[in-house]
Formats: sequence, C-alpha cells, structure tokens
Amino acid sequence: MHDRPCCDEECGVVILNWNGHAETLACLAAVLAGTCLPADIVICDNGSTDGSVGIFNAYIAAHVVDSPVRVTVLDNGGNRGYAAGINPGIRKLLEAGRRYVWILNNDTIPDRRSLEALLACSRGCPEAAVVGSTIVRYDDGRVETAGGFRYDKWTTKITPLHAEARIEDIPGLSPLPMDYIYGCSMFIAADIFRTIGLFNEKFFLFYEELDFCTRAKKHGIRLSWCTESMVIHMGGRSRKRLEQTAHGISNYHENLSNLIYTRDAYPFLLPFVFAKRLVGRVVRLAVAGRWDLVRSVVQAYGDFLSGRNQSGRGR
Repeated sequence: MHDRPCCDEECGVVILNWNGHAETLACLAAVLAGTCLPADIVICDNGSTDGSVGIFNAYIAAHVVDSPVRVTVLDNGGNRGYAAGINPGIRKLLEAGRRYVWILNNDTIPDRRSLEALLACSRGCPEAAVVGSTIVRYDDGRVETAGGFRYDKWTTKITPLHAEARIEDIPGLSPLPMDYIYGCSMFIAADIFRTIGLFNEKFFLFYEELDFCTRAKKHGIRLSWCTESMVIHMGGRSRKRLEQTAHGISNYHENLSNLIYTRDAYPFLLPFVFAKRLVGRVVRLAVAGRWDLVRSVVQAYGDFLSGRNQSGRGR
C-alpha cells in the first residue's frame, strides 16, 4: 500500500473555469495526484453554459470524498474575465488562513512534484514571494517560458524566457531577469495580497499578471523561477471559445488592456505607446488584409479614450 501524499495546510489552489470542464477536471486530477497536496482547491466558474458547475460537483462527490483536500466550486454568475474571476477564490483562501496561493490555468497539467517544488522554493528563499513554474508546451514538449516574461515598456514587446529550450537542458539554464510571472502557474505568498491588493479588475483579459507583478516589484517584492516545478500547458483553448462568442474580442482586449496598463504604470509613455501601437497595428493588419481585426483595434482605442468598457467587462 502506498503512503498518502502529505497535505500542506499552508497552501491553497485557485483554478478559473469558463466552459472548459474537461480541461479543468484534468488539471484538478493532476493536482490531486501530486506528491504534496494543497489544503484547498477552489474552482471559480465564470458563468459557464456547458454544465460545468454541476459536472464539478458530481465529480467531487464521486472522487474527492476520501481526500484530505477540500475542493470548492464558486459560481461567479457570469463571465467576469480573469482578474474578477479568480479574486473570489483568492479571498476564500485568505479567509481560510492559507499562507500560499497557487493560481493555475485550467488548461495546465502540473507535474506530480510541482507543488512540492514550489513550496520548497518559497520556504527556502522567503524574499521570492511570487514564483513561477517551468511552463512546457503540450504539443512539442519544449519550454514555453521559464517562469515568466520580459516586457519592454517602450515597444510593448513581450519576450518569453528560455523559450524553445529542451526539458533536459533546464538544469543548466540560469535564471533571467523577468518583469512578470506567467499566469499559467503563479505561486504567491498570501502576505503579498495584503500588501498590494488582489488582481486589478480593470483588466478583463490580458495584462493582469504584468500589472500585479509591476505593483509587487514597486514594493521590493522579488519574482523567481522554480526550475523543478514543471507545468504542461495546452494553451489557448479558453481564448478560442471566447472568439466564438465575438470575433476579434481577444484582439480588442489585448489592445485595451495594454493602454490601461501603460496609463497606470507609465503615464509619461502613454502618448508614445498610444500612437505607435495604433498606427503599427492598423497598418500591419491592413497589409495582411485583416480588416475584420482592424475594427476591433479601432474600437479598443475609441473605448479607451471615451472611458467605456474599462470596468473589466467584456464587450
């Protein structure tokens, strides 16, 4: 008989779901199969219409009754976006007294030792209060990013770290400076939320992690990459479902969120970034014949100027 994995009472997990119950159940099963278990897993559902909430509750009743992990489903009542979607789960874990919050995308499969490694990294280096995992692409097994990304505030270019590296090369890779941790797997000390607040609900989609990490770094909080925490990312499935509801909505929010982030973090750069991105995006899309996406860019800029749609809600 195998010993039960340890259940760490200091840690809780938050997973956001929107019409993706199959991916979420696979992620949940992977967390429950880990060598170290969290005390709580909170699944936040953003108003799914595919029966997700009922499916989760049935799964929990059938498969998690004998587990030391408390699995809870929160119904957000609608698609509130990423930040407003996960914040209720974070609040629940903070109220339960958890010292660490692990935020996972629902389309990820954490390795069995992933949580164990994150806890070891955080406890071994307390100043590393926001920690990212090694994110590995599902399709080809290559590194998507080593913990997080660099962000150039002038060009708004986002660069993944050690992208395309092979798994076997990871032990020899050095940590690189990063501007934000990838939201696929963010391991955050609870005290950080008490210091800087939760995720900014101005953002419906995109730039939530960058905004959060920018605020954290302004308080002297360090970002870190935990090499041994491996998380497979299937990638982009929620975005594809969102595009089916409104064509161009991802492009719209990527542009709107960038403007909101730049205004809040680097207001002196806003006129430059505004003009550069607007002209660059429109010209590039027009040359490619993507007039359908030109409209969503122009709408994002118009809504930003008018102050519409900046409460963290979809179009």
